[in-house]
Amino acid sequence: MEAYMEDTIVSHQNFLTMPGRWLNTILWRLALDPRALAIVNAYNGMFSKFYYMTLNRTLPVGSDAPAEQSQRWHRDPEDKKMAKMFIYLTDVDENAGPFIYIPGSHSEGKWRDLFPQRPPVGYYPPDGEIEKIIPPRAIKKCTGRAGTVVFADTAGLHKGGYATHKERVMFTAGYCSNASVLERQYRYPEDIGNIRARLTLAQQYAIIFPPHRFNSYILRRFRKFFKQNTY
Repeated sequence: MEAYMEDTIVSHQNFLTMPGRWLNTILWRLALDPRALAIVNAYNGMFSKFYYMTLNRTLPVGSDAPAEQSQRWHRDPEDKKMAKMFIYLTDVDENAGPFIYIPGSHSEGKWRDLFPQRPPVGYYPPDGEIEKIIPPRAIKKCTGRAGTVVFADTAGLHKGGYATHKERVMFTAGYCSNASVLERQYRYPEDIGNIRARLTLAQQYAIIFPPHRFNSYILRRFRKFFKQNTY
């Protein structure tokens, strides 16, 4: 698989690489680890599709910089119920942009109707509105040492990466149902058939399940619609 770099906001650098022997890389092994898939599949109630992973270095911006994109409260667009796995590769305290979540804001929680998703583009509430409704004690800041693993349903309200004085390096893997309109964001190696034979059923489903072409069509139409009808 080809190495590549994605452009992100200024304070983030994505240096995810996907070499040819992809199954032997630590990133792929982390994303497809049977223990991780067991947690994700148990939460989703089904075999889940692994569609996405990134390795990001978040640079400190100081305390006066405005929050941008994923540093603001938002709901992800991929699915109504989904899971992401975050692994801190550096120590993360409140100055390093920890992942922050509102428990109960997922699809079955008490806050599920608060600024609901607008699939397939997610939703960013107006700045300051969350703090008017959600008490500070109901907000979870996920700080931790290097090696800390966090699982979260990011269809719920969350934010992260607002690093003020310390950098953060974090690996992220995303999992959703096949009903999601988003296709996987990686390419297969040429010998995928041989690789598949060595995988568990959960791993095979996670990476082999074919893209849903009709869902991709819906995604393009919805994105066009919301682009025309937003702001």
